[in-house]
Amino acid sequence: MPGARTWSLSAAPPGGAGEAIDSFHHLISATHLPWDLDADARALHPGVEVVAQPVGPLSVVECACGAVSGRRGRRQIAASPQEYVGALFVHDGWEIVAQGETEVLLEPGMALLWDSTRPARFAVPSRIRKRTLFVPRARLGDLGPGASRLAGAVLPDEPATRLLESFLTAVVATLREAPRQDAERNAGAVVTATLELLANAVEQRERPPEAWQQRRWETVRDYVEEHLADPGLDPAAIARGAAVSVRTLYDLFTARGETVARYVTRRRLERARCELERSSATVASVAVRWGFADQGTFTRAFRRHYGVTPGSLRS
Repeated sequence: MPGARTWSLSAAPPGGAGEAIDSFHHLISATHLPWDLDADARALHPGVEVVAQPVGPLSVVECACGAVSGRRGRRQIAASPQEYVGALFVHDGWEIVAQGETEVLLEPGMALLWDSTRPARFAVPSRIRKRTLFVPRARLGDLGPGASRLAGAVLPDEPATRLLESFLTAVVATLREAPRQDAERNAGAVVTATLELLANAVEQRERPPEAWQQRRWETVRDYVEEHLADPGLDPAAIARGAAVSVRTLYDLFTARGETVARYVTRRRLERARCELERSSATVASVAVRWGFADQGTFTRAFRRHYGVTPGSLRS
């Protein structure tokens, strides 16, 4: 079994940032299959490192980098040497991954299965540490019936996912130190155990991933609360601030019987009413403070919602 391959910023060829970025592009495509990357100097920092550890027919690739995005289209898929399913785990930071109709915000503790034979895209907004387990599609039968349709499946932050992640950590650490003969002798058992743990995590995902959906909603809700006074708080701004797509944002509100605009207006009115009842601020100043264009717009919205004018709270 070949040993681990390691690349770090200090090992990049001389020639400045341009050479280092080109080297990073090549290394990502060599270890994570071909990708069309959008990376500049933000992707590189002193802790940048990529380590690829073969485990029999499997491969475990650890990556630490900065902001980067990429996509796999027909050209990259055709250039791939083999077909894989990747199980992507995030350790620190977060990443958005989209494949088909599925878009997932990956946070620490979660994992996502993606299919190398289908177009995909990802975006990492800032520093991240992550790990990908590459499983040849020929071994998908080991994951149970229906495994070939698992692209885009999320493994939530639950015991089965954490057990698999802990096992991979131990495997990588052990193989790096083990003599090559020992690593080759035990490769079959390690592969079997890895696939069994992955199959168990896949089986557990049949339960609705309510926990990560709730976390995503809480991120959106908190961003809205912190920016209610911003007149530019529209769906696009909320999606950017909460690191979700606009489509995902609409889905989150629809699931709660709300629209984005109605929710934002309601929360602004509630905050404005609270201030009117507890302070001597003028109606006009309260309207502006809570993101309304002017007093007239605020008064009309207030009357529709509460059935009275804001001025009546002062009479």
